[in-house]
Amino acid sequence: MADIALGYRDGSADEILYGVTNENGFGIENLPRRTSFRRPLATHHTNSSQVGLAMNPAAGSNVREMQRRRGIKPTDHHRQNLAKLREQSAKNQARKLKEAAEKDAMMKSHIGAADRAAQRARAASSRPASAAPRPPTTVSREESVYGTDFVRQNSTMTVAEAAAKGKERVAEMRRAQEETRRANDFIAKRDYGRVPDYLVERKLELAERERERREKEELAHIPPGMRVLPEDERLRTLEILAENRQDVEEKLLALPIAKDGTPVVHRRKAELEARLAEIEDAQRIFGRSTVLVRA
Repeated sequence: MADIALGYRDGSADEILYGVTNENGFGIENLPRRTSFRRPLATHHTNSSQVGLAMNPAAGSNVREMQRRRGIKPTDHHRQNLAKLREQSAKNQARKLKEAAEKDAMMKSHIGAADRAAQRARAASSRPASAAPRPPTTVSREESVYGTDFVRQNSTMTVAEAAAKGKERVAEMRRAQEETRRANDFIAKRDYGRVPDYLVERKLELAERERERREKEELAHIPPGMRVLPEDERLRTLEILAENRQDVEEKLLALPIAKDGTPVVHRRKAELEARLAEIEDAQRIFGRSTVLVRA
């Protein structure tokens, strides 16, 4: 005979349908399912307070009132919490004051050590170079604990370095001020930007020397029986040539424009054009820097 699990009955999770096969056929037998549900202990049922709460649910909402009726003084949790908060606040304040006092004491000790070291450094710098430094007679707390008074050492080094850096900075500032003053004085001069007189004179002297050199070279190449026309005569000749050219051009403009003019007009025009060509050639010759004429 074998048991076969078929399923739940009516959706209940506490019982399972088992099929049992025997000689009479297939039958259904209900067997309780094994669960992890724990039954309540007997002490819970015998407790009169729970029975009273079950019979009067409203009484359970005011436990402090029930304690008073029974002669029990309810615990004032609010007062206890306030007392604990005040106690903790007082402890925190005392701890902060203690830490602040320790910090102030430490800062005062460091500041005092730094001041003493600075005084010793100033005294040592004011002593003559031949005097030997006196060995320290007392040992500070830092030396006794750590072996080296780093506060004194750092303060001494800091004072010396600060003095050296201060001197260097002052010297640099003075140099910069002196350079600025010199630059301003140079720019503020009355003739600032003007070419000095000696340079102008030197340029004129060099130009005169160059002119004389060219004249000498030109004179060396002058053929026999020729001479160099003076500059004033050359310029006056150019002025005369310019006046003659203007006169010839005005006469050309005054001639008739007709193509079939008389032979006299054509001959006059040819004469004026030839004269104009001669004047242009003369201007080109006398326009040179050196003009040779017969001696």
